[in-house]
Amino acid sequence: MKRSIAVLTLVAVVAGCGSDPVTPLGPFMLALNAGDGQTGTVGAALGAPLSVRVTNADGPVAGVRVRWSVTSGGGSVPPTSETGADGVAAATYTLGTTAGTKAVTATVGGGDSVVTFSATALPGPARRLVRNSGDGQSAFAGQAAASPLAAVVLDQYNNGVPGVTVTWSVTLGGGSVAPAAAMTDSTGIATTLFTTGAALGSQAASASVAGLVGSPVSFSVIATAAITFVTSVPIAPNYGIHDTFVRDGLAFVCAWNSGLLIYD
Repeated sequence: MKRSIAVLTLVAVVAGCGSDPVTPLGPFMLALNAGDGQTGTVGAALGAPLSVRVTNADGPVAGVRVRWSVTSGGGSVPPTSETGADGVAAATYTLGTTAGTKAVTATVGGGDSVVTFSATALPGPARRLVRNSGDGQSAFAGQAAASPLAAVVLDQYNNGVPGVTVTWSVTLGGGSVAPAAAMTDSTGIATTLFTTGAALGSQAASASVAGLVGSPVSFSVIATAAITFVTSVPIAPNYGIHDTFVRDGLAFVCAWNSGLLIYD
């Protein structure tokens, strides 16, 4: 009876030793393994996981927990992952919805060993066309507006989309646009210069991109009469201007006791 109990006890001890987890011994060194410098589309996961290799004095270490965090640019990664037999731990990085440069860090141990990954998020497909600037200007008839007309192409997250051709056309009052087609720049903006026609009053142009929400976008410009110099009367030296007024479409600039200037 005692012999039987001793055998059972021995089996229990052996089984217990076999199931105890082995704690990896530090200090650990962390090195970049793969996945740095990738480019992807906003809101989507990068094509390849980010990965690091953990080693100690004896080489690659399995079973080490690596902590992951997004440190710049938004997006998400799993909080931790564990190294395999080769010492490699990996994490999938899903980019945020704002285009630009991103950064993710991996740390191990007390945070003394850190690896930083960079990534670039590009805008998604063009979704909308929006008026940017240049609407509501006034210009003398037959002359160019002071500021260009500008439209911006946006993706679903309102990032400007480069490389999209915007077509410009005059829709009211004559005049012209130059260029008639313009490609969006790195911020998604395309511009044109609008020269008013000879007629006074409201004039308009539009920007369009086939298939985009909001297209076409309209811009209004008011054509006004230009001021034309008509004549002048010499003003004696040392006489100062004291009054200005408009009468019957003429603008008058008067000087003390001598003459006047007349503008149309």
